[in-house]
Amino acid sequence: MKDDAQRITELQSIDEFFAGIDMQIPDTAEYHRLSGVILDHPLVARMQSLDPFSDEYRELAMRIYFEVRGGEHADYRPERDEASGSGEVANVFSEVSPWSFRDTKFIGEMLFSWGHIFRLLDTTGAANARVLEYGPRSGQILLALARSGCEAYAVDIDAASLESVAKQARLMGLTVHTERAVFGEGFEGELFDCIIFFEAFHHAADFQALSRRLQERLAPGGKVIFCGEPIVPQPAGAIPYPWGPRLDGLSSFCIRRFGWMELGFTLDFFIEMLRETGWRVEHHPFAPCARADAFVAWVMTDEERRGKFEIDLRRQNPGVHLSPGEWSATETTHRWTVAPSATIALQRPRNAVVDLILSVANYLPAEKRVRLSCGDRTTEAVLDPGETRDIRLCDCTANRLLIDADMHRVNELMPSSADERSLGIAVLQLRSVPSASA
Repeated sequence: MKDDAQRITELQSIDEFFAGIDMQIPDTAEYHRLSGVILDHPLVARMQSLDPFSDEYRELAMRIYFEVRGGEHADYRPERDEASGSGEVANVFSEVSPWSFRDTKFIGEMLFSWGHIFRLLDTTGAANARVLEYGPRSGQILLALARSGCEAYAVDIDAASLESVAKQARLMGLTVHTERAVFGEGFEGELFDCIIFFEAFHHAADFQALSRRLQERLAPGGKVIFCGEPIVPQPAGAIPYPWGPRLDGLSSFCIRRFGWMELGFTLDFFIEMLRETGWRVEHHPFAPCARADAFVAWVMTDEERRGKFEIDLRRQNPGVHLSPGEWSATETTHRWTVAPSATIALQRPRNAVVDLILSVANYLPAEKRVRLSCGDRTTEAVLDPGETRDIRLCDCTANRLLIDADMHRVNELMPSSADERSLGIAVLQLRSVPSASA
């Protein structure tokens, strides 16, 4: 959200904002205008000081939802509140989302997102993969998966959306199984190779309970893909807290107009929540289009629940977000730090105490001093030219590893080199094991 967004403060002003807009489904121009508005709710400051996993925090988040929503209802029921608001359309191919927006840039973002989901789904060699999508809306992902040979299943609480999917499938000669149910339910007794949430998970009021329930719906080795969810790097703008109702004008309009649950999350909270509820998570950013950023989650093994994991920095996508301002691209055998400080987000479950083992190498002809920090735990090492070493940091409970290393300009150390980069330390791999003191 832009810093110069229109900001509306106080509950009375919020009500006046809604009284002054057309409460019909917005066209493209109104869609963008509403996206540039932020509601500053007075409860935000209190929430920022609380544990986002606490009952008090959840109570305040739901209070914001009800105050933005207004009206007669004092409870949230997806059977009533998650209706699409759409009716019968003349053409189920051109008059459904995203095609009905008549906005090629917006449609392009959708195509990027769908392609990223397909790539992460990776059904190569898996004949008739069983894929369930929760909240499929117009069903474009599932229809394409059915065309690709997958067994496609759609679950939505909105009957109109399911009928649209079923009608398109019939006209295309495809099979897409549909069932009306809340998230986590539907097709009782069936197990799936993959479950997809595309711009849907944030409609789950009790997302932690849903996260646990999903583990019971997967076949062995199955995974969940989250894509297009409103997840931001840090609290700001429309998402000023670890999680809660989104306070941009468009999301608030959807809460007020339809009753939809429109949550947003910070990156750290979303990943921590998944780990807390028993998932191993990989983050797959998509540089050309932020909407297509995705997360893939697998059920943790018992060892992983105790804090055992591995991040291979040699991989092109190691499964965690690495800031390009801090890290080089992979060079197959290693990846350089390119800033005096570089961070790695850890896959440590919330309550696990772990030892971290970082494999590093000094490929430059100069001594390198390296300092590792994780919360209040620190250790240092000095590497001679050509040395490879494992550095161990014990009893870690924080969510990030900070790597500080001496920086050297390559062509100053090696005048015959054309490499003008300033490089820190070469990192191969990060391993985590349960701490012996835990």
